[in-house]
Amino acid sequence: MIPRVTALYVYPLKGAKGIAVDELTFDARGALGDRRWMLVDPASVAITQRDVPRLTLLGQSFVTSDRNGALRLAMDRSGALEVAVPTHDEVRDVRVWDDTVAAHDVGDEAARWCRDALRVECRLVRLAPQARRPLQQRFAGSLSAHGRETTLSDGAPLLLLGAQSVALLNEKLAARGVEPMSMMRFRPNIFVSTVVAHDEDHWCDVRIGTVTIAIGTPCKRCVVTTVDLRSAEKGIEPLRTLATYRQDGNAVMFGMNASHALSNVTSAVLRIGDEVIVKTRQ
Repeated sequence: MIPRVTALYVYPLKGAKGIAVDELTFDARGALGDRRWMLVDPASVAITQRDVPRLTLLGQSFVTSDRNGALRLAMDRSGALEVAVPTHDEVRDVRVWDDTVAAHDVGDEAARWCRDALRVECRLVRLAPQARRPLQQRFAGSLSAHGRETTLSDGAPLLLLGAQSVALLNEKLAARGVEPMSMMRFRPNIFVSTVVAHDEDHWCDVRIGTVTIAIGTPCKRCVVTTVDLRSAEKGIEPLRTLATYRQDGNAVMFGMNASHALSNVTSAVLRIGDEVIVKTRQ
């Protein structure tokens, strides 16, 4: 059976709820609309679910169809906030992992709303067009990372995950008396049907729609996967179970980091239902 795309997601605001979409289009950095906004703490360091699990309850939606305009945020009991793309020239340096990147601050009103919704001091920022955050080669697979830039993701432009990998995990969770977990715990961009669990670990280059995608390193999973999507409470699963069969050194691996080719980036598109043509394996 040829794998097919069964679900697609983008995450405009890093760490907030994903948005299900019917197709992905691209620019040089990654999927359009994906992780261009971020919350930072008073030290200008990225805020994620690792430290603020309530982010998983923060809903988001696009105001414009091109996914490049205003963003609408929503949280129960806090109402909604619509934020426009900043037009001022002033930038500030913010930290995301080991990188310092230029971003535009969205303003005091947005900061107050986000602070009240998340119960933590924070500022909302958007990646500046002139920002430079180099793509690391380990995320680029067979493609060259030279001169490539990425967004405010944890590093890779894309995260690909196979359905049978999630199914196997849920079988193992069930054997421990744990309820099955949604694949959204792992925040994929591209979710594909597969026959064999973790077959995606062995893919090198795939073609989906008009997009060539190179598979990079396995994704190291962290405590974000243990955050309950409904309550925002942290637990011990699925990391406890994954550690029994997906551990590599001190890390647990699940899903694959990936990057897209730039040869036809302005016209590249992949859609739900597209076949995943595995061109090369390792």
